[in-house]
Amino acid sequence: MNNQGLIIRPIEAAVVKAAIATYSRFENEYLEHLYTRFEEYRAKFFSDNEMPNIAIAISKLNPKNLAFYTPKNGYGVPDCIEFNQDFIALNWGGMVVENDRNVVEHCLLHEMIHLWLIAVKGEKYKDAQAAHGRSFRKEAARIGVAGKGRLMACPYPVNMPKKERKAKAEPEPEPDRDNEPDSDNEPESNTDIASALATLKGYAANFEGADREDFQAHIDGLTWLLDNCEN
Repeated sequence: MNNQGLIIRPIEAAVVKAAIATYSRFENEYLEHLYTRFEEYRAKFFSDNEMPNIAIAISKLNPKNLAFYTPKNGYGVPDCIEFNQDFIALNWGGMVVENDRNVVEHCLLHEMIHLWLIAVKGEKYKDAQAAHGRSFRKEAARIGVAGKGRLMACPYPVNMPKKERKAKAEPEPEPDRDNEPDSDNEPESNTDIASALATLKGYAANFEGADREDFQAHIDGLTWLLDNCEN
């Protein structure tokens, strides 16, 4: 699933950084959740004895791709669904958008339709537009996977990193030695911290027990920082 036609909510760099840091700690839990959902959807929507097992990967992808299915990835692994790391990190705690699914689960099911049509039904296609043709749309309608446009793009808002415009290089001014800050890092603004805090609270809702407690430690730290940070 690529992002052509998507409604993108641009996320500031400070929030992206916090989300990626949290993702890095809980990557295995994210993957386990995706595999669990795969098994649920396979049993519910497809012939379980025909749908093959898959590999699920999360990696740095071109921002234009949220996820994709491939019969064989670059390492020779068959039937792989690969997700964009930024997409996972920024949308994991997202609201339910359809049929008790959030936007990440919506994307997984979209790719499972490709898997079903190619690996089981033997369909072949030459380009993305053909891949979302009549048979794909028929399966999407049967299962309840919404889409828009010729690529059946996700019709719901998706969080992705804000595109940074490259500024023209300017000569650096001479440093003012009398007013140097104590740290090389400028403090984050209250707005950035509050956004990161809201993001982490969304993630925390997906976990229980010890994992939830780990998230709470992050939340408590950001809450303290927000209360003690000057604008």
